Amino acid sequence: MQFNFPRLTPTVRTLLIVLVVVFVGQSIAEGLLHVPVSSWAAIHPGLHLGLLWQWATYWLIEVPGGVLPRAFDLLFIYFMLSPLEERYGRRRVLELTAVGVLGGALPVMLLGAIIPSAFGGLAGASAIGAAGFGAFAVLSAGAMVSFLLLPPMSAWSVLGIFLALSLLNAFWANDASGFLSTLGGSGAGILYARWLLRPRSSKSPPPKKKPVPSMRGNHRT
Repeated sequence: MQFNFPRLTPTVRTLLIVLVVVFVGQSIAEGLLHVPVSSWAAIHPGLHLGLLWQWATYWLIEVPGGVLPRAFDLLFIYFMLSPLEERYGRRRVLELTAVGVLGGALPVMLLGAIIPSAFGGLAGASAIGAAGFGAFAVLSAGAMVSFLLLPPMSAWSVLGIFLALSLLNAFWANDASGFLSTLGGSGAGILYARWLLRPRSSKSPPPKKKPVPSMRGNHRT
């Protein structure tokens, strides 16, 4: 089976570069210089709403030593946001990124204010990938996809598996922050995509769309 990887679009490329550069900088700062970047930039749920900049920085950094989480975040952002930029352009990618960041933080902060002991610090860009996944499921009408090593199944099924794995990881880590952030991000992406597909006024015809790049594998004999 050979997979059709989406073209790496300019905005998504810039976003991935930023996430890689920040991760390297954070690793050097915390590992070699012992600068507590996570304490300053991650969101820490509790009876407060966090410092203002933490809402804008938590997705840029990663938990200490989180090489694999950052790698998976980059992969999901590439797979989910590149087709969106191909079809709708740079502006929609930036909007979805902002929606995902906000959607990923809100449930953690709201429930963290009620049960602070169940939550650790929130860091990582998983909410952006989850928002892209939710948006893709809506925009593709739940089309059949072949994603990574999974057999062909609907986009909604892949999203469900993604959320189930995140929930299992929350139980294993005894920390609900990652799961709620992923859930909030995917929900925000679904709502954003439904808003994007809303009926348009007759005076404002919808913009021309490019075909959604396929994620289905090609079988060769």
